[in-house]
Amino acid sequence: MAYLYVVFSKTGTLMGKSIRLFTRNCYNHVSISLDKSLTQMYSFARKTRCAPLVGGFVSETPSRYLCEKEPADIKVCRVEISDKRYEEISSLFSSLSRNPSYYIYNSFSALYSVF
Repeated sequence: MAYLYVVFSKTGTLMGKSIRLFTRNCYNHVSISLDKSLTQMYSFARKTRCAPLVGGFVSETPSRYLCEKEPADIKVCRVEISDKRYEEISSLFSSLSRNPSYYIYNSFSALYSVF
C-alpha cells in the first residue's frame, strides 16, 4: 500500500480570503503530494502570487504557503491507496507536468462556481 497526501491550506492572500468568504470554508486551496515530506505538491492554481488571473497546473513546494504577513494554516490528510493507483496518479502528474499549457485555471470561473 502507498499513500496520497491531501494538503488543505488557508492562505492570507486577497484571493484566498475572497474564496473563503464566498465558499464559507475554512480552507481555500488544496494540493496533492505523493511523498510524506510534502516537498513536491501539485494543484491547479495561479502561476505566481502577483498574477491571480494567470494559472493552471502547478508544481508547488511548502515555501509557496509562506505569505509576507502571515504563514498559511494547513491541514494534511493521508489517504491509503493501492500501489497500482499510486502509479496511475504519479503517471498523471508526469503527463500534466509535461503539458501544463493544456490545463488552465481561470480565477473568474472559480469564483463564479460559488453561484
